[in-house]
Amino acid sequence: MSSPKIYSSLPSITSIRLLRLDSGDVDDPLSCSLIVVEDYASAPEYHALSYCWGDAKDKVELLCNGMPFSATKNLRSALLCLRKKTVSELVWADAICINQKDGQERNQQLSVMKQIYLLASRVFIWIGHGDETTGPAMKLIRTIGHGCCKEIHGSDVSPILCLASLRSDPDRTQRVTSTNLTELVERTRIDWQLIWKFYQSAWFFRVWVIQEVRGCMEISLLCGEEEIEWELVVLAANWVSHAFDRDPKIHWTMNYLPSFTGFQNAFFMWDQSCVRREAPFLALLNLVRRFHSTDPRDKVFALLQHPILQTRTHDQNHRTAIEYSPKLAHAVSNEISQFMLFARVTHLDFKADYEMTVGEVYRRVALDSIHSYRSLEVLCYAWQTQHLDVSLPSWIPRWDIPFDIRTVLLPFIYDAAEGTVPQLRPSPNLHTLTVQGLNLGQILEVDCVLRFDKSLARTAGSNKEQSTEGLLMIMSRILVQDRWQEDISLEIAARRSHENLEAHFADFSAFLLSQVMISK
Repeated sequence: MSSPKIYSSLPSITSIRLLRLDSGDVDDPLSCSLIVVEDYASAPEYHALSYCWGDAKDKVELLCNGMPFSATKNLRSALLCLRKKTVSELVWADAICINQKDGQERNQQLSVMKQIYLLASRVFIWIGHGDETTGPAMKLIRTIGHGCCKEIHGSDVSPILCLASLRSDPDRTQRVTSTNLTELVERTRIDWQLIWKFYQSAWFFRVWVIQEVRGCMEISLLCGEEEIEWELVVLAANWVSHAFDRDPKIHWTMNYLPSFTGFQNAFFMWDQSCVRREAPFLALLNLVRRFHSTDPRDKVFALLQHPILQTRTHDQNHRTAIEYSPKLAHAVSNEISQFMLFARVTHLDFKADYEMTVGEVYRRVALDSIHSYRSLEVLCYAWQTQHLDVSLPSWIPRWDIPFDIRTVLLPFIYDAAEGTVPQLRPSPNLHTLTVQGLNLGQILEVDCVLRFDKSLARTAGSNKEQSTEGLLMIMSRILVQDRWQEDISLEIAARRSHENLEAHFADFSAFLLSQVMISK
């Protein structure tokens, strides 16, 4: 149990604590002390740690300010990795630098956490000790990352410049993801399983780390004694995510990978593109459903500090909302000049407050989004699953529940009420949402969703326009006034592609089948 004497009150809302990590050899006990910085903007040089807390029940003691402090084993391992032999080191680690038992301080420190990571001289990502597969996996990641850099610039340039080029020039992104790196063609299934295991680390699925790796000029990933540039990890993740559908030989060696979520999460952390919607914060919450948090409220709180800039290229039909990073501006200031960047607020006007219950947080998001965005788009995300929580009204989305159903109310395809403002009416209680609408009919029967079978498209012939998939695409374009293709280009960076495309086909196929049965 940590002694309350370790902490003293912070003098102002811009004050933070830094951890002075005492030097020591490998076998020396871990000791540290806390120093208070009155204003984070004038803090001395420090490193910030991005990690998973680990099992809260599996704790060890270390010395902080000369007194015992209880920390998770994973945090202790990360600090031991950062400790120097001869000199002390200033580090920021949330579990120690924030008094976790002081709710008011915890809320306040969360509001400046983005700045803490942004101003760090270096961010270290700790994903664990690793094992005998870590070295070979990192070697393959470096091979892929540097191969992508050569493909973009014709030479082995800095990975940060390579990534910045992808953001400023979408054509380069297409060239990289569609290229075959010849040195990887002969890789075996075992090779890809090694790299898959690397990206399955719990860190790649933690929602808080999204903001922790944004903006800092220098980020390194640590796994045991191995170290690698974060940008190489991102480049490799992006390439692997597309390799499955690109090269027949790689397709068969990757065919037995359970999922690509870890790869997709890694690239999303860097790119973090948000779909072009009138309610961008809701779209962002929806995109991070696959990330994990111990506290369901953190699915919202972890994203409150994410401003997004809407980027317009010369082609006004290709607009994507992205967060603009100082790191990117520094790397490619000459290339960014071809874009027009203007700020757009994505978060709603409230702060993290752990005094609120999960239901209160989610209700606040729903109501604030309706009033702030003057839109009912929040209803598109309020589907029900087997995790039905009767304590929450059905119109409030459960952001802590991942995708496990297909929904016909895809907000990026349909917009029947475009241009209209919702007419809200006073509700008798907080559980009821009363709005004006149209009575279109009555639902008489609900059946299971007809899943789209890829084999149907393959057996229909090589001509896509004559396949099942092609016919459905043509018919769906007619019904939505050919807006489908435009929306694909608008949201391709948001990892929308095959998954939601299949959902669209499945929903549309089910609709066609129901019409055929009715006609009989």
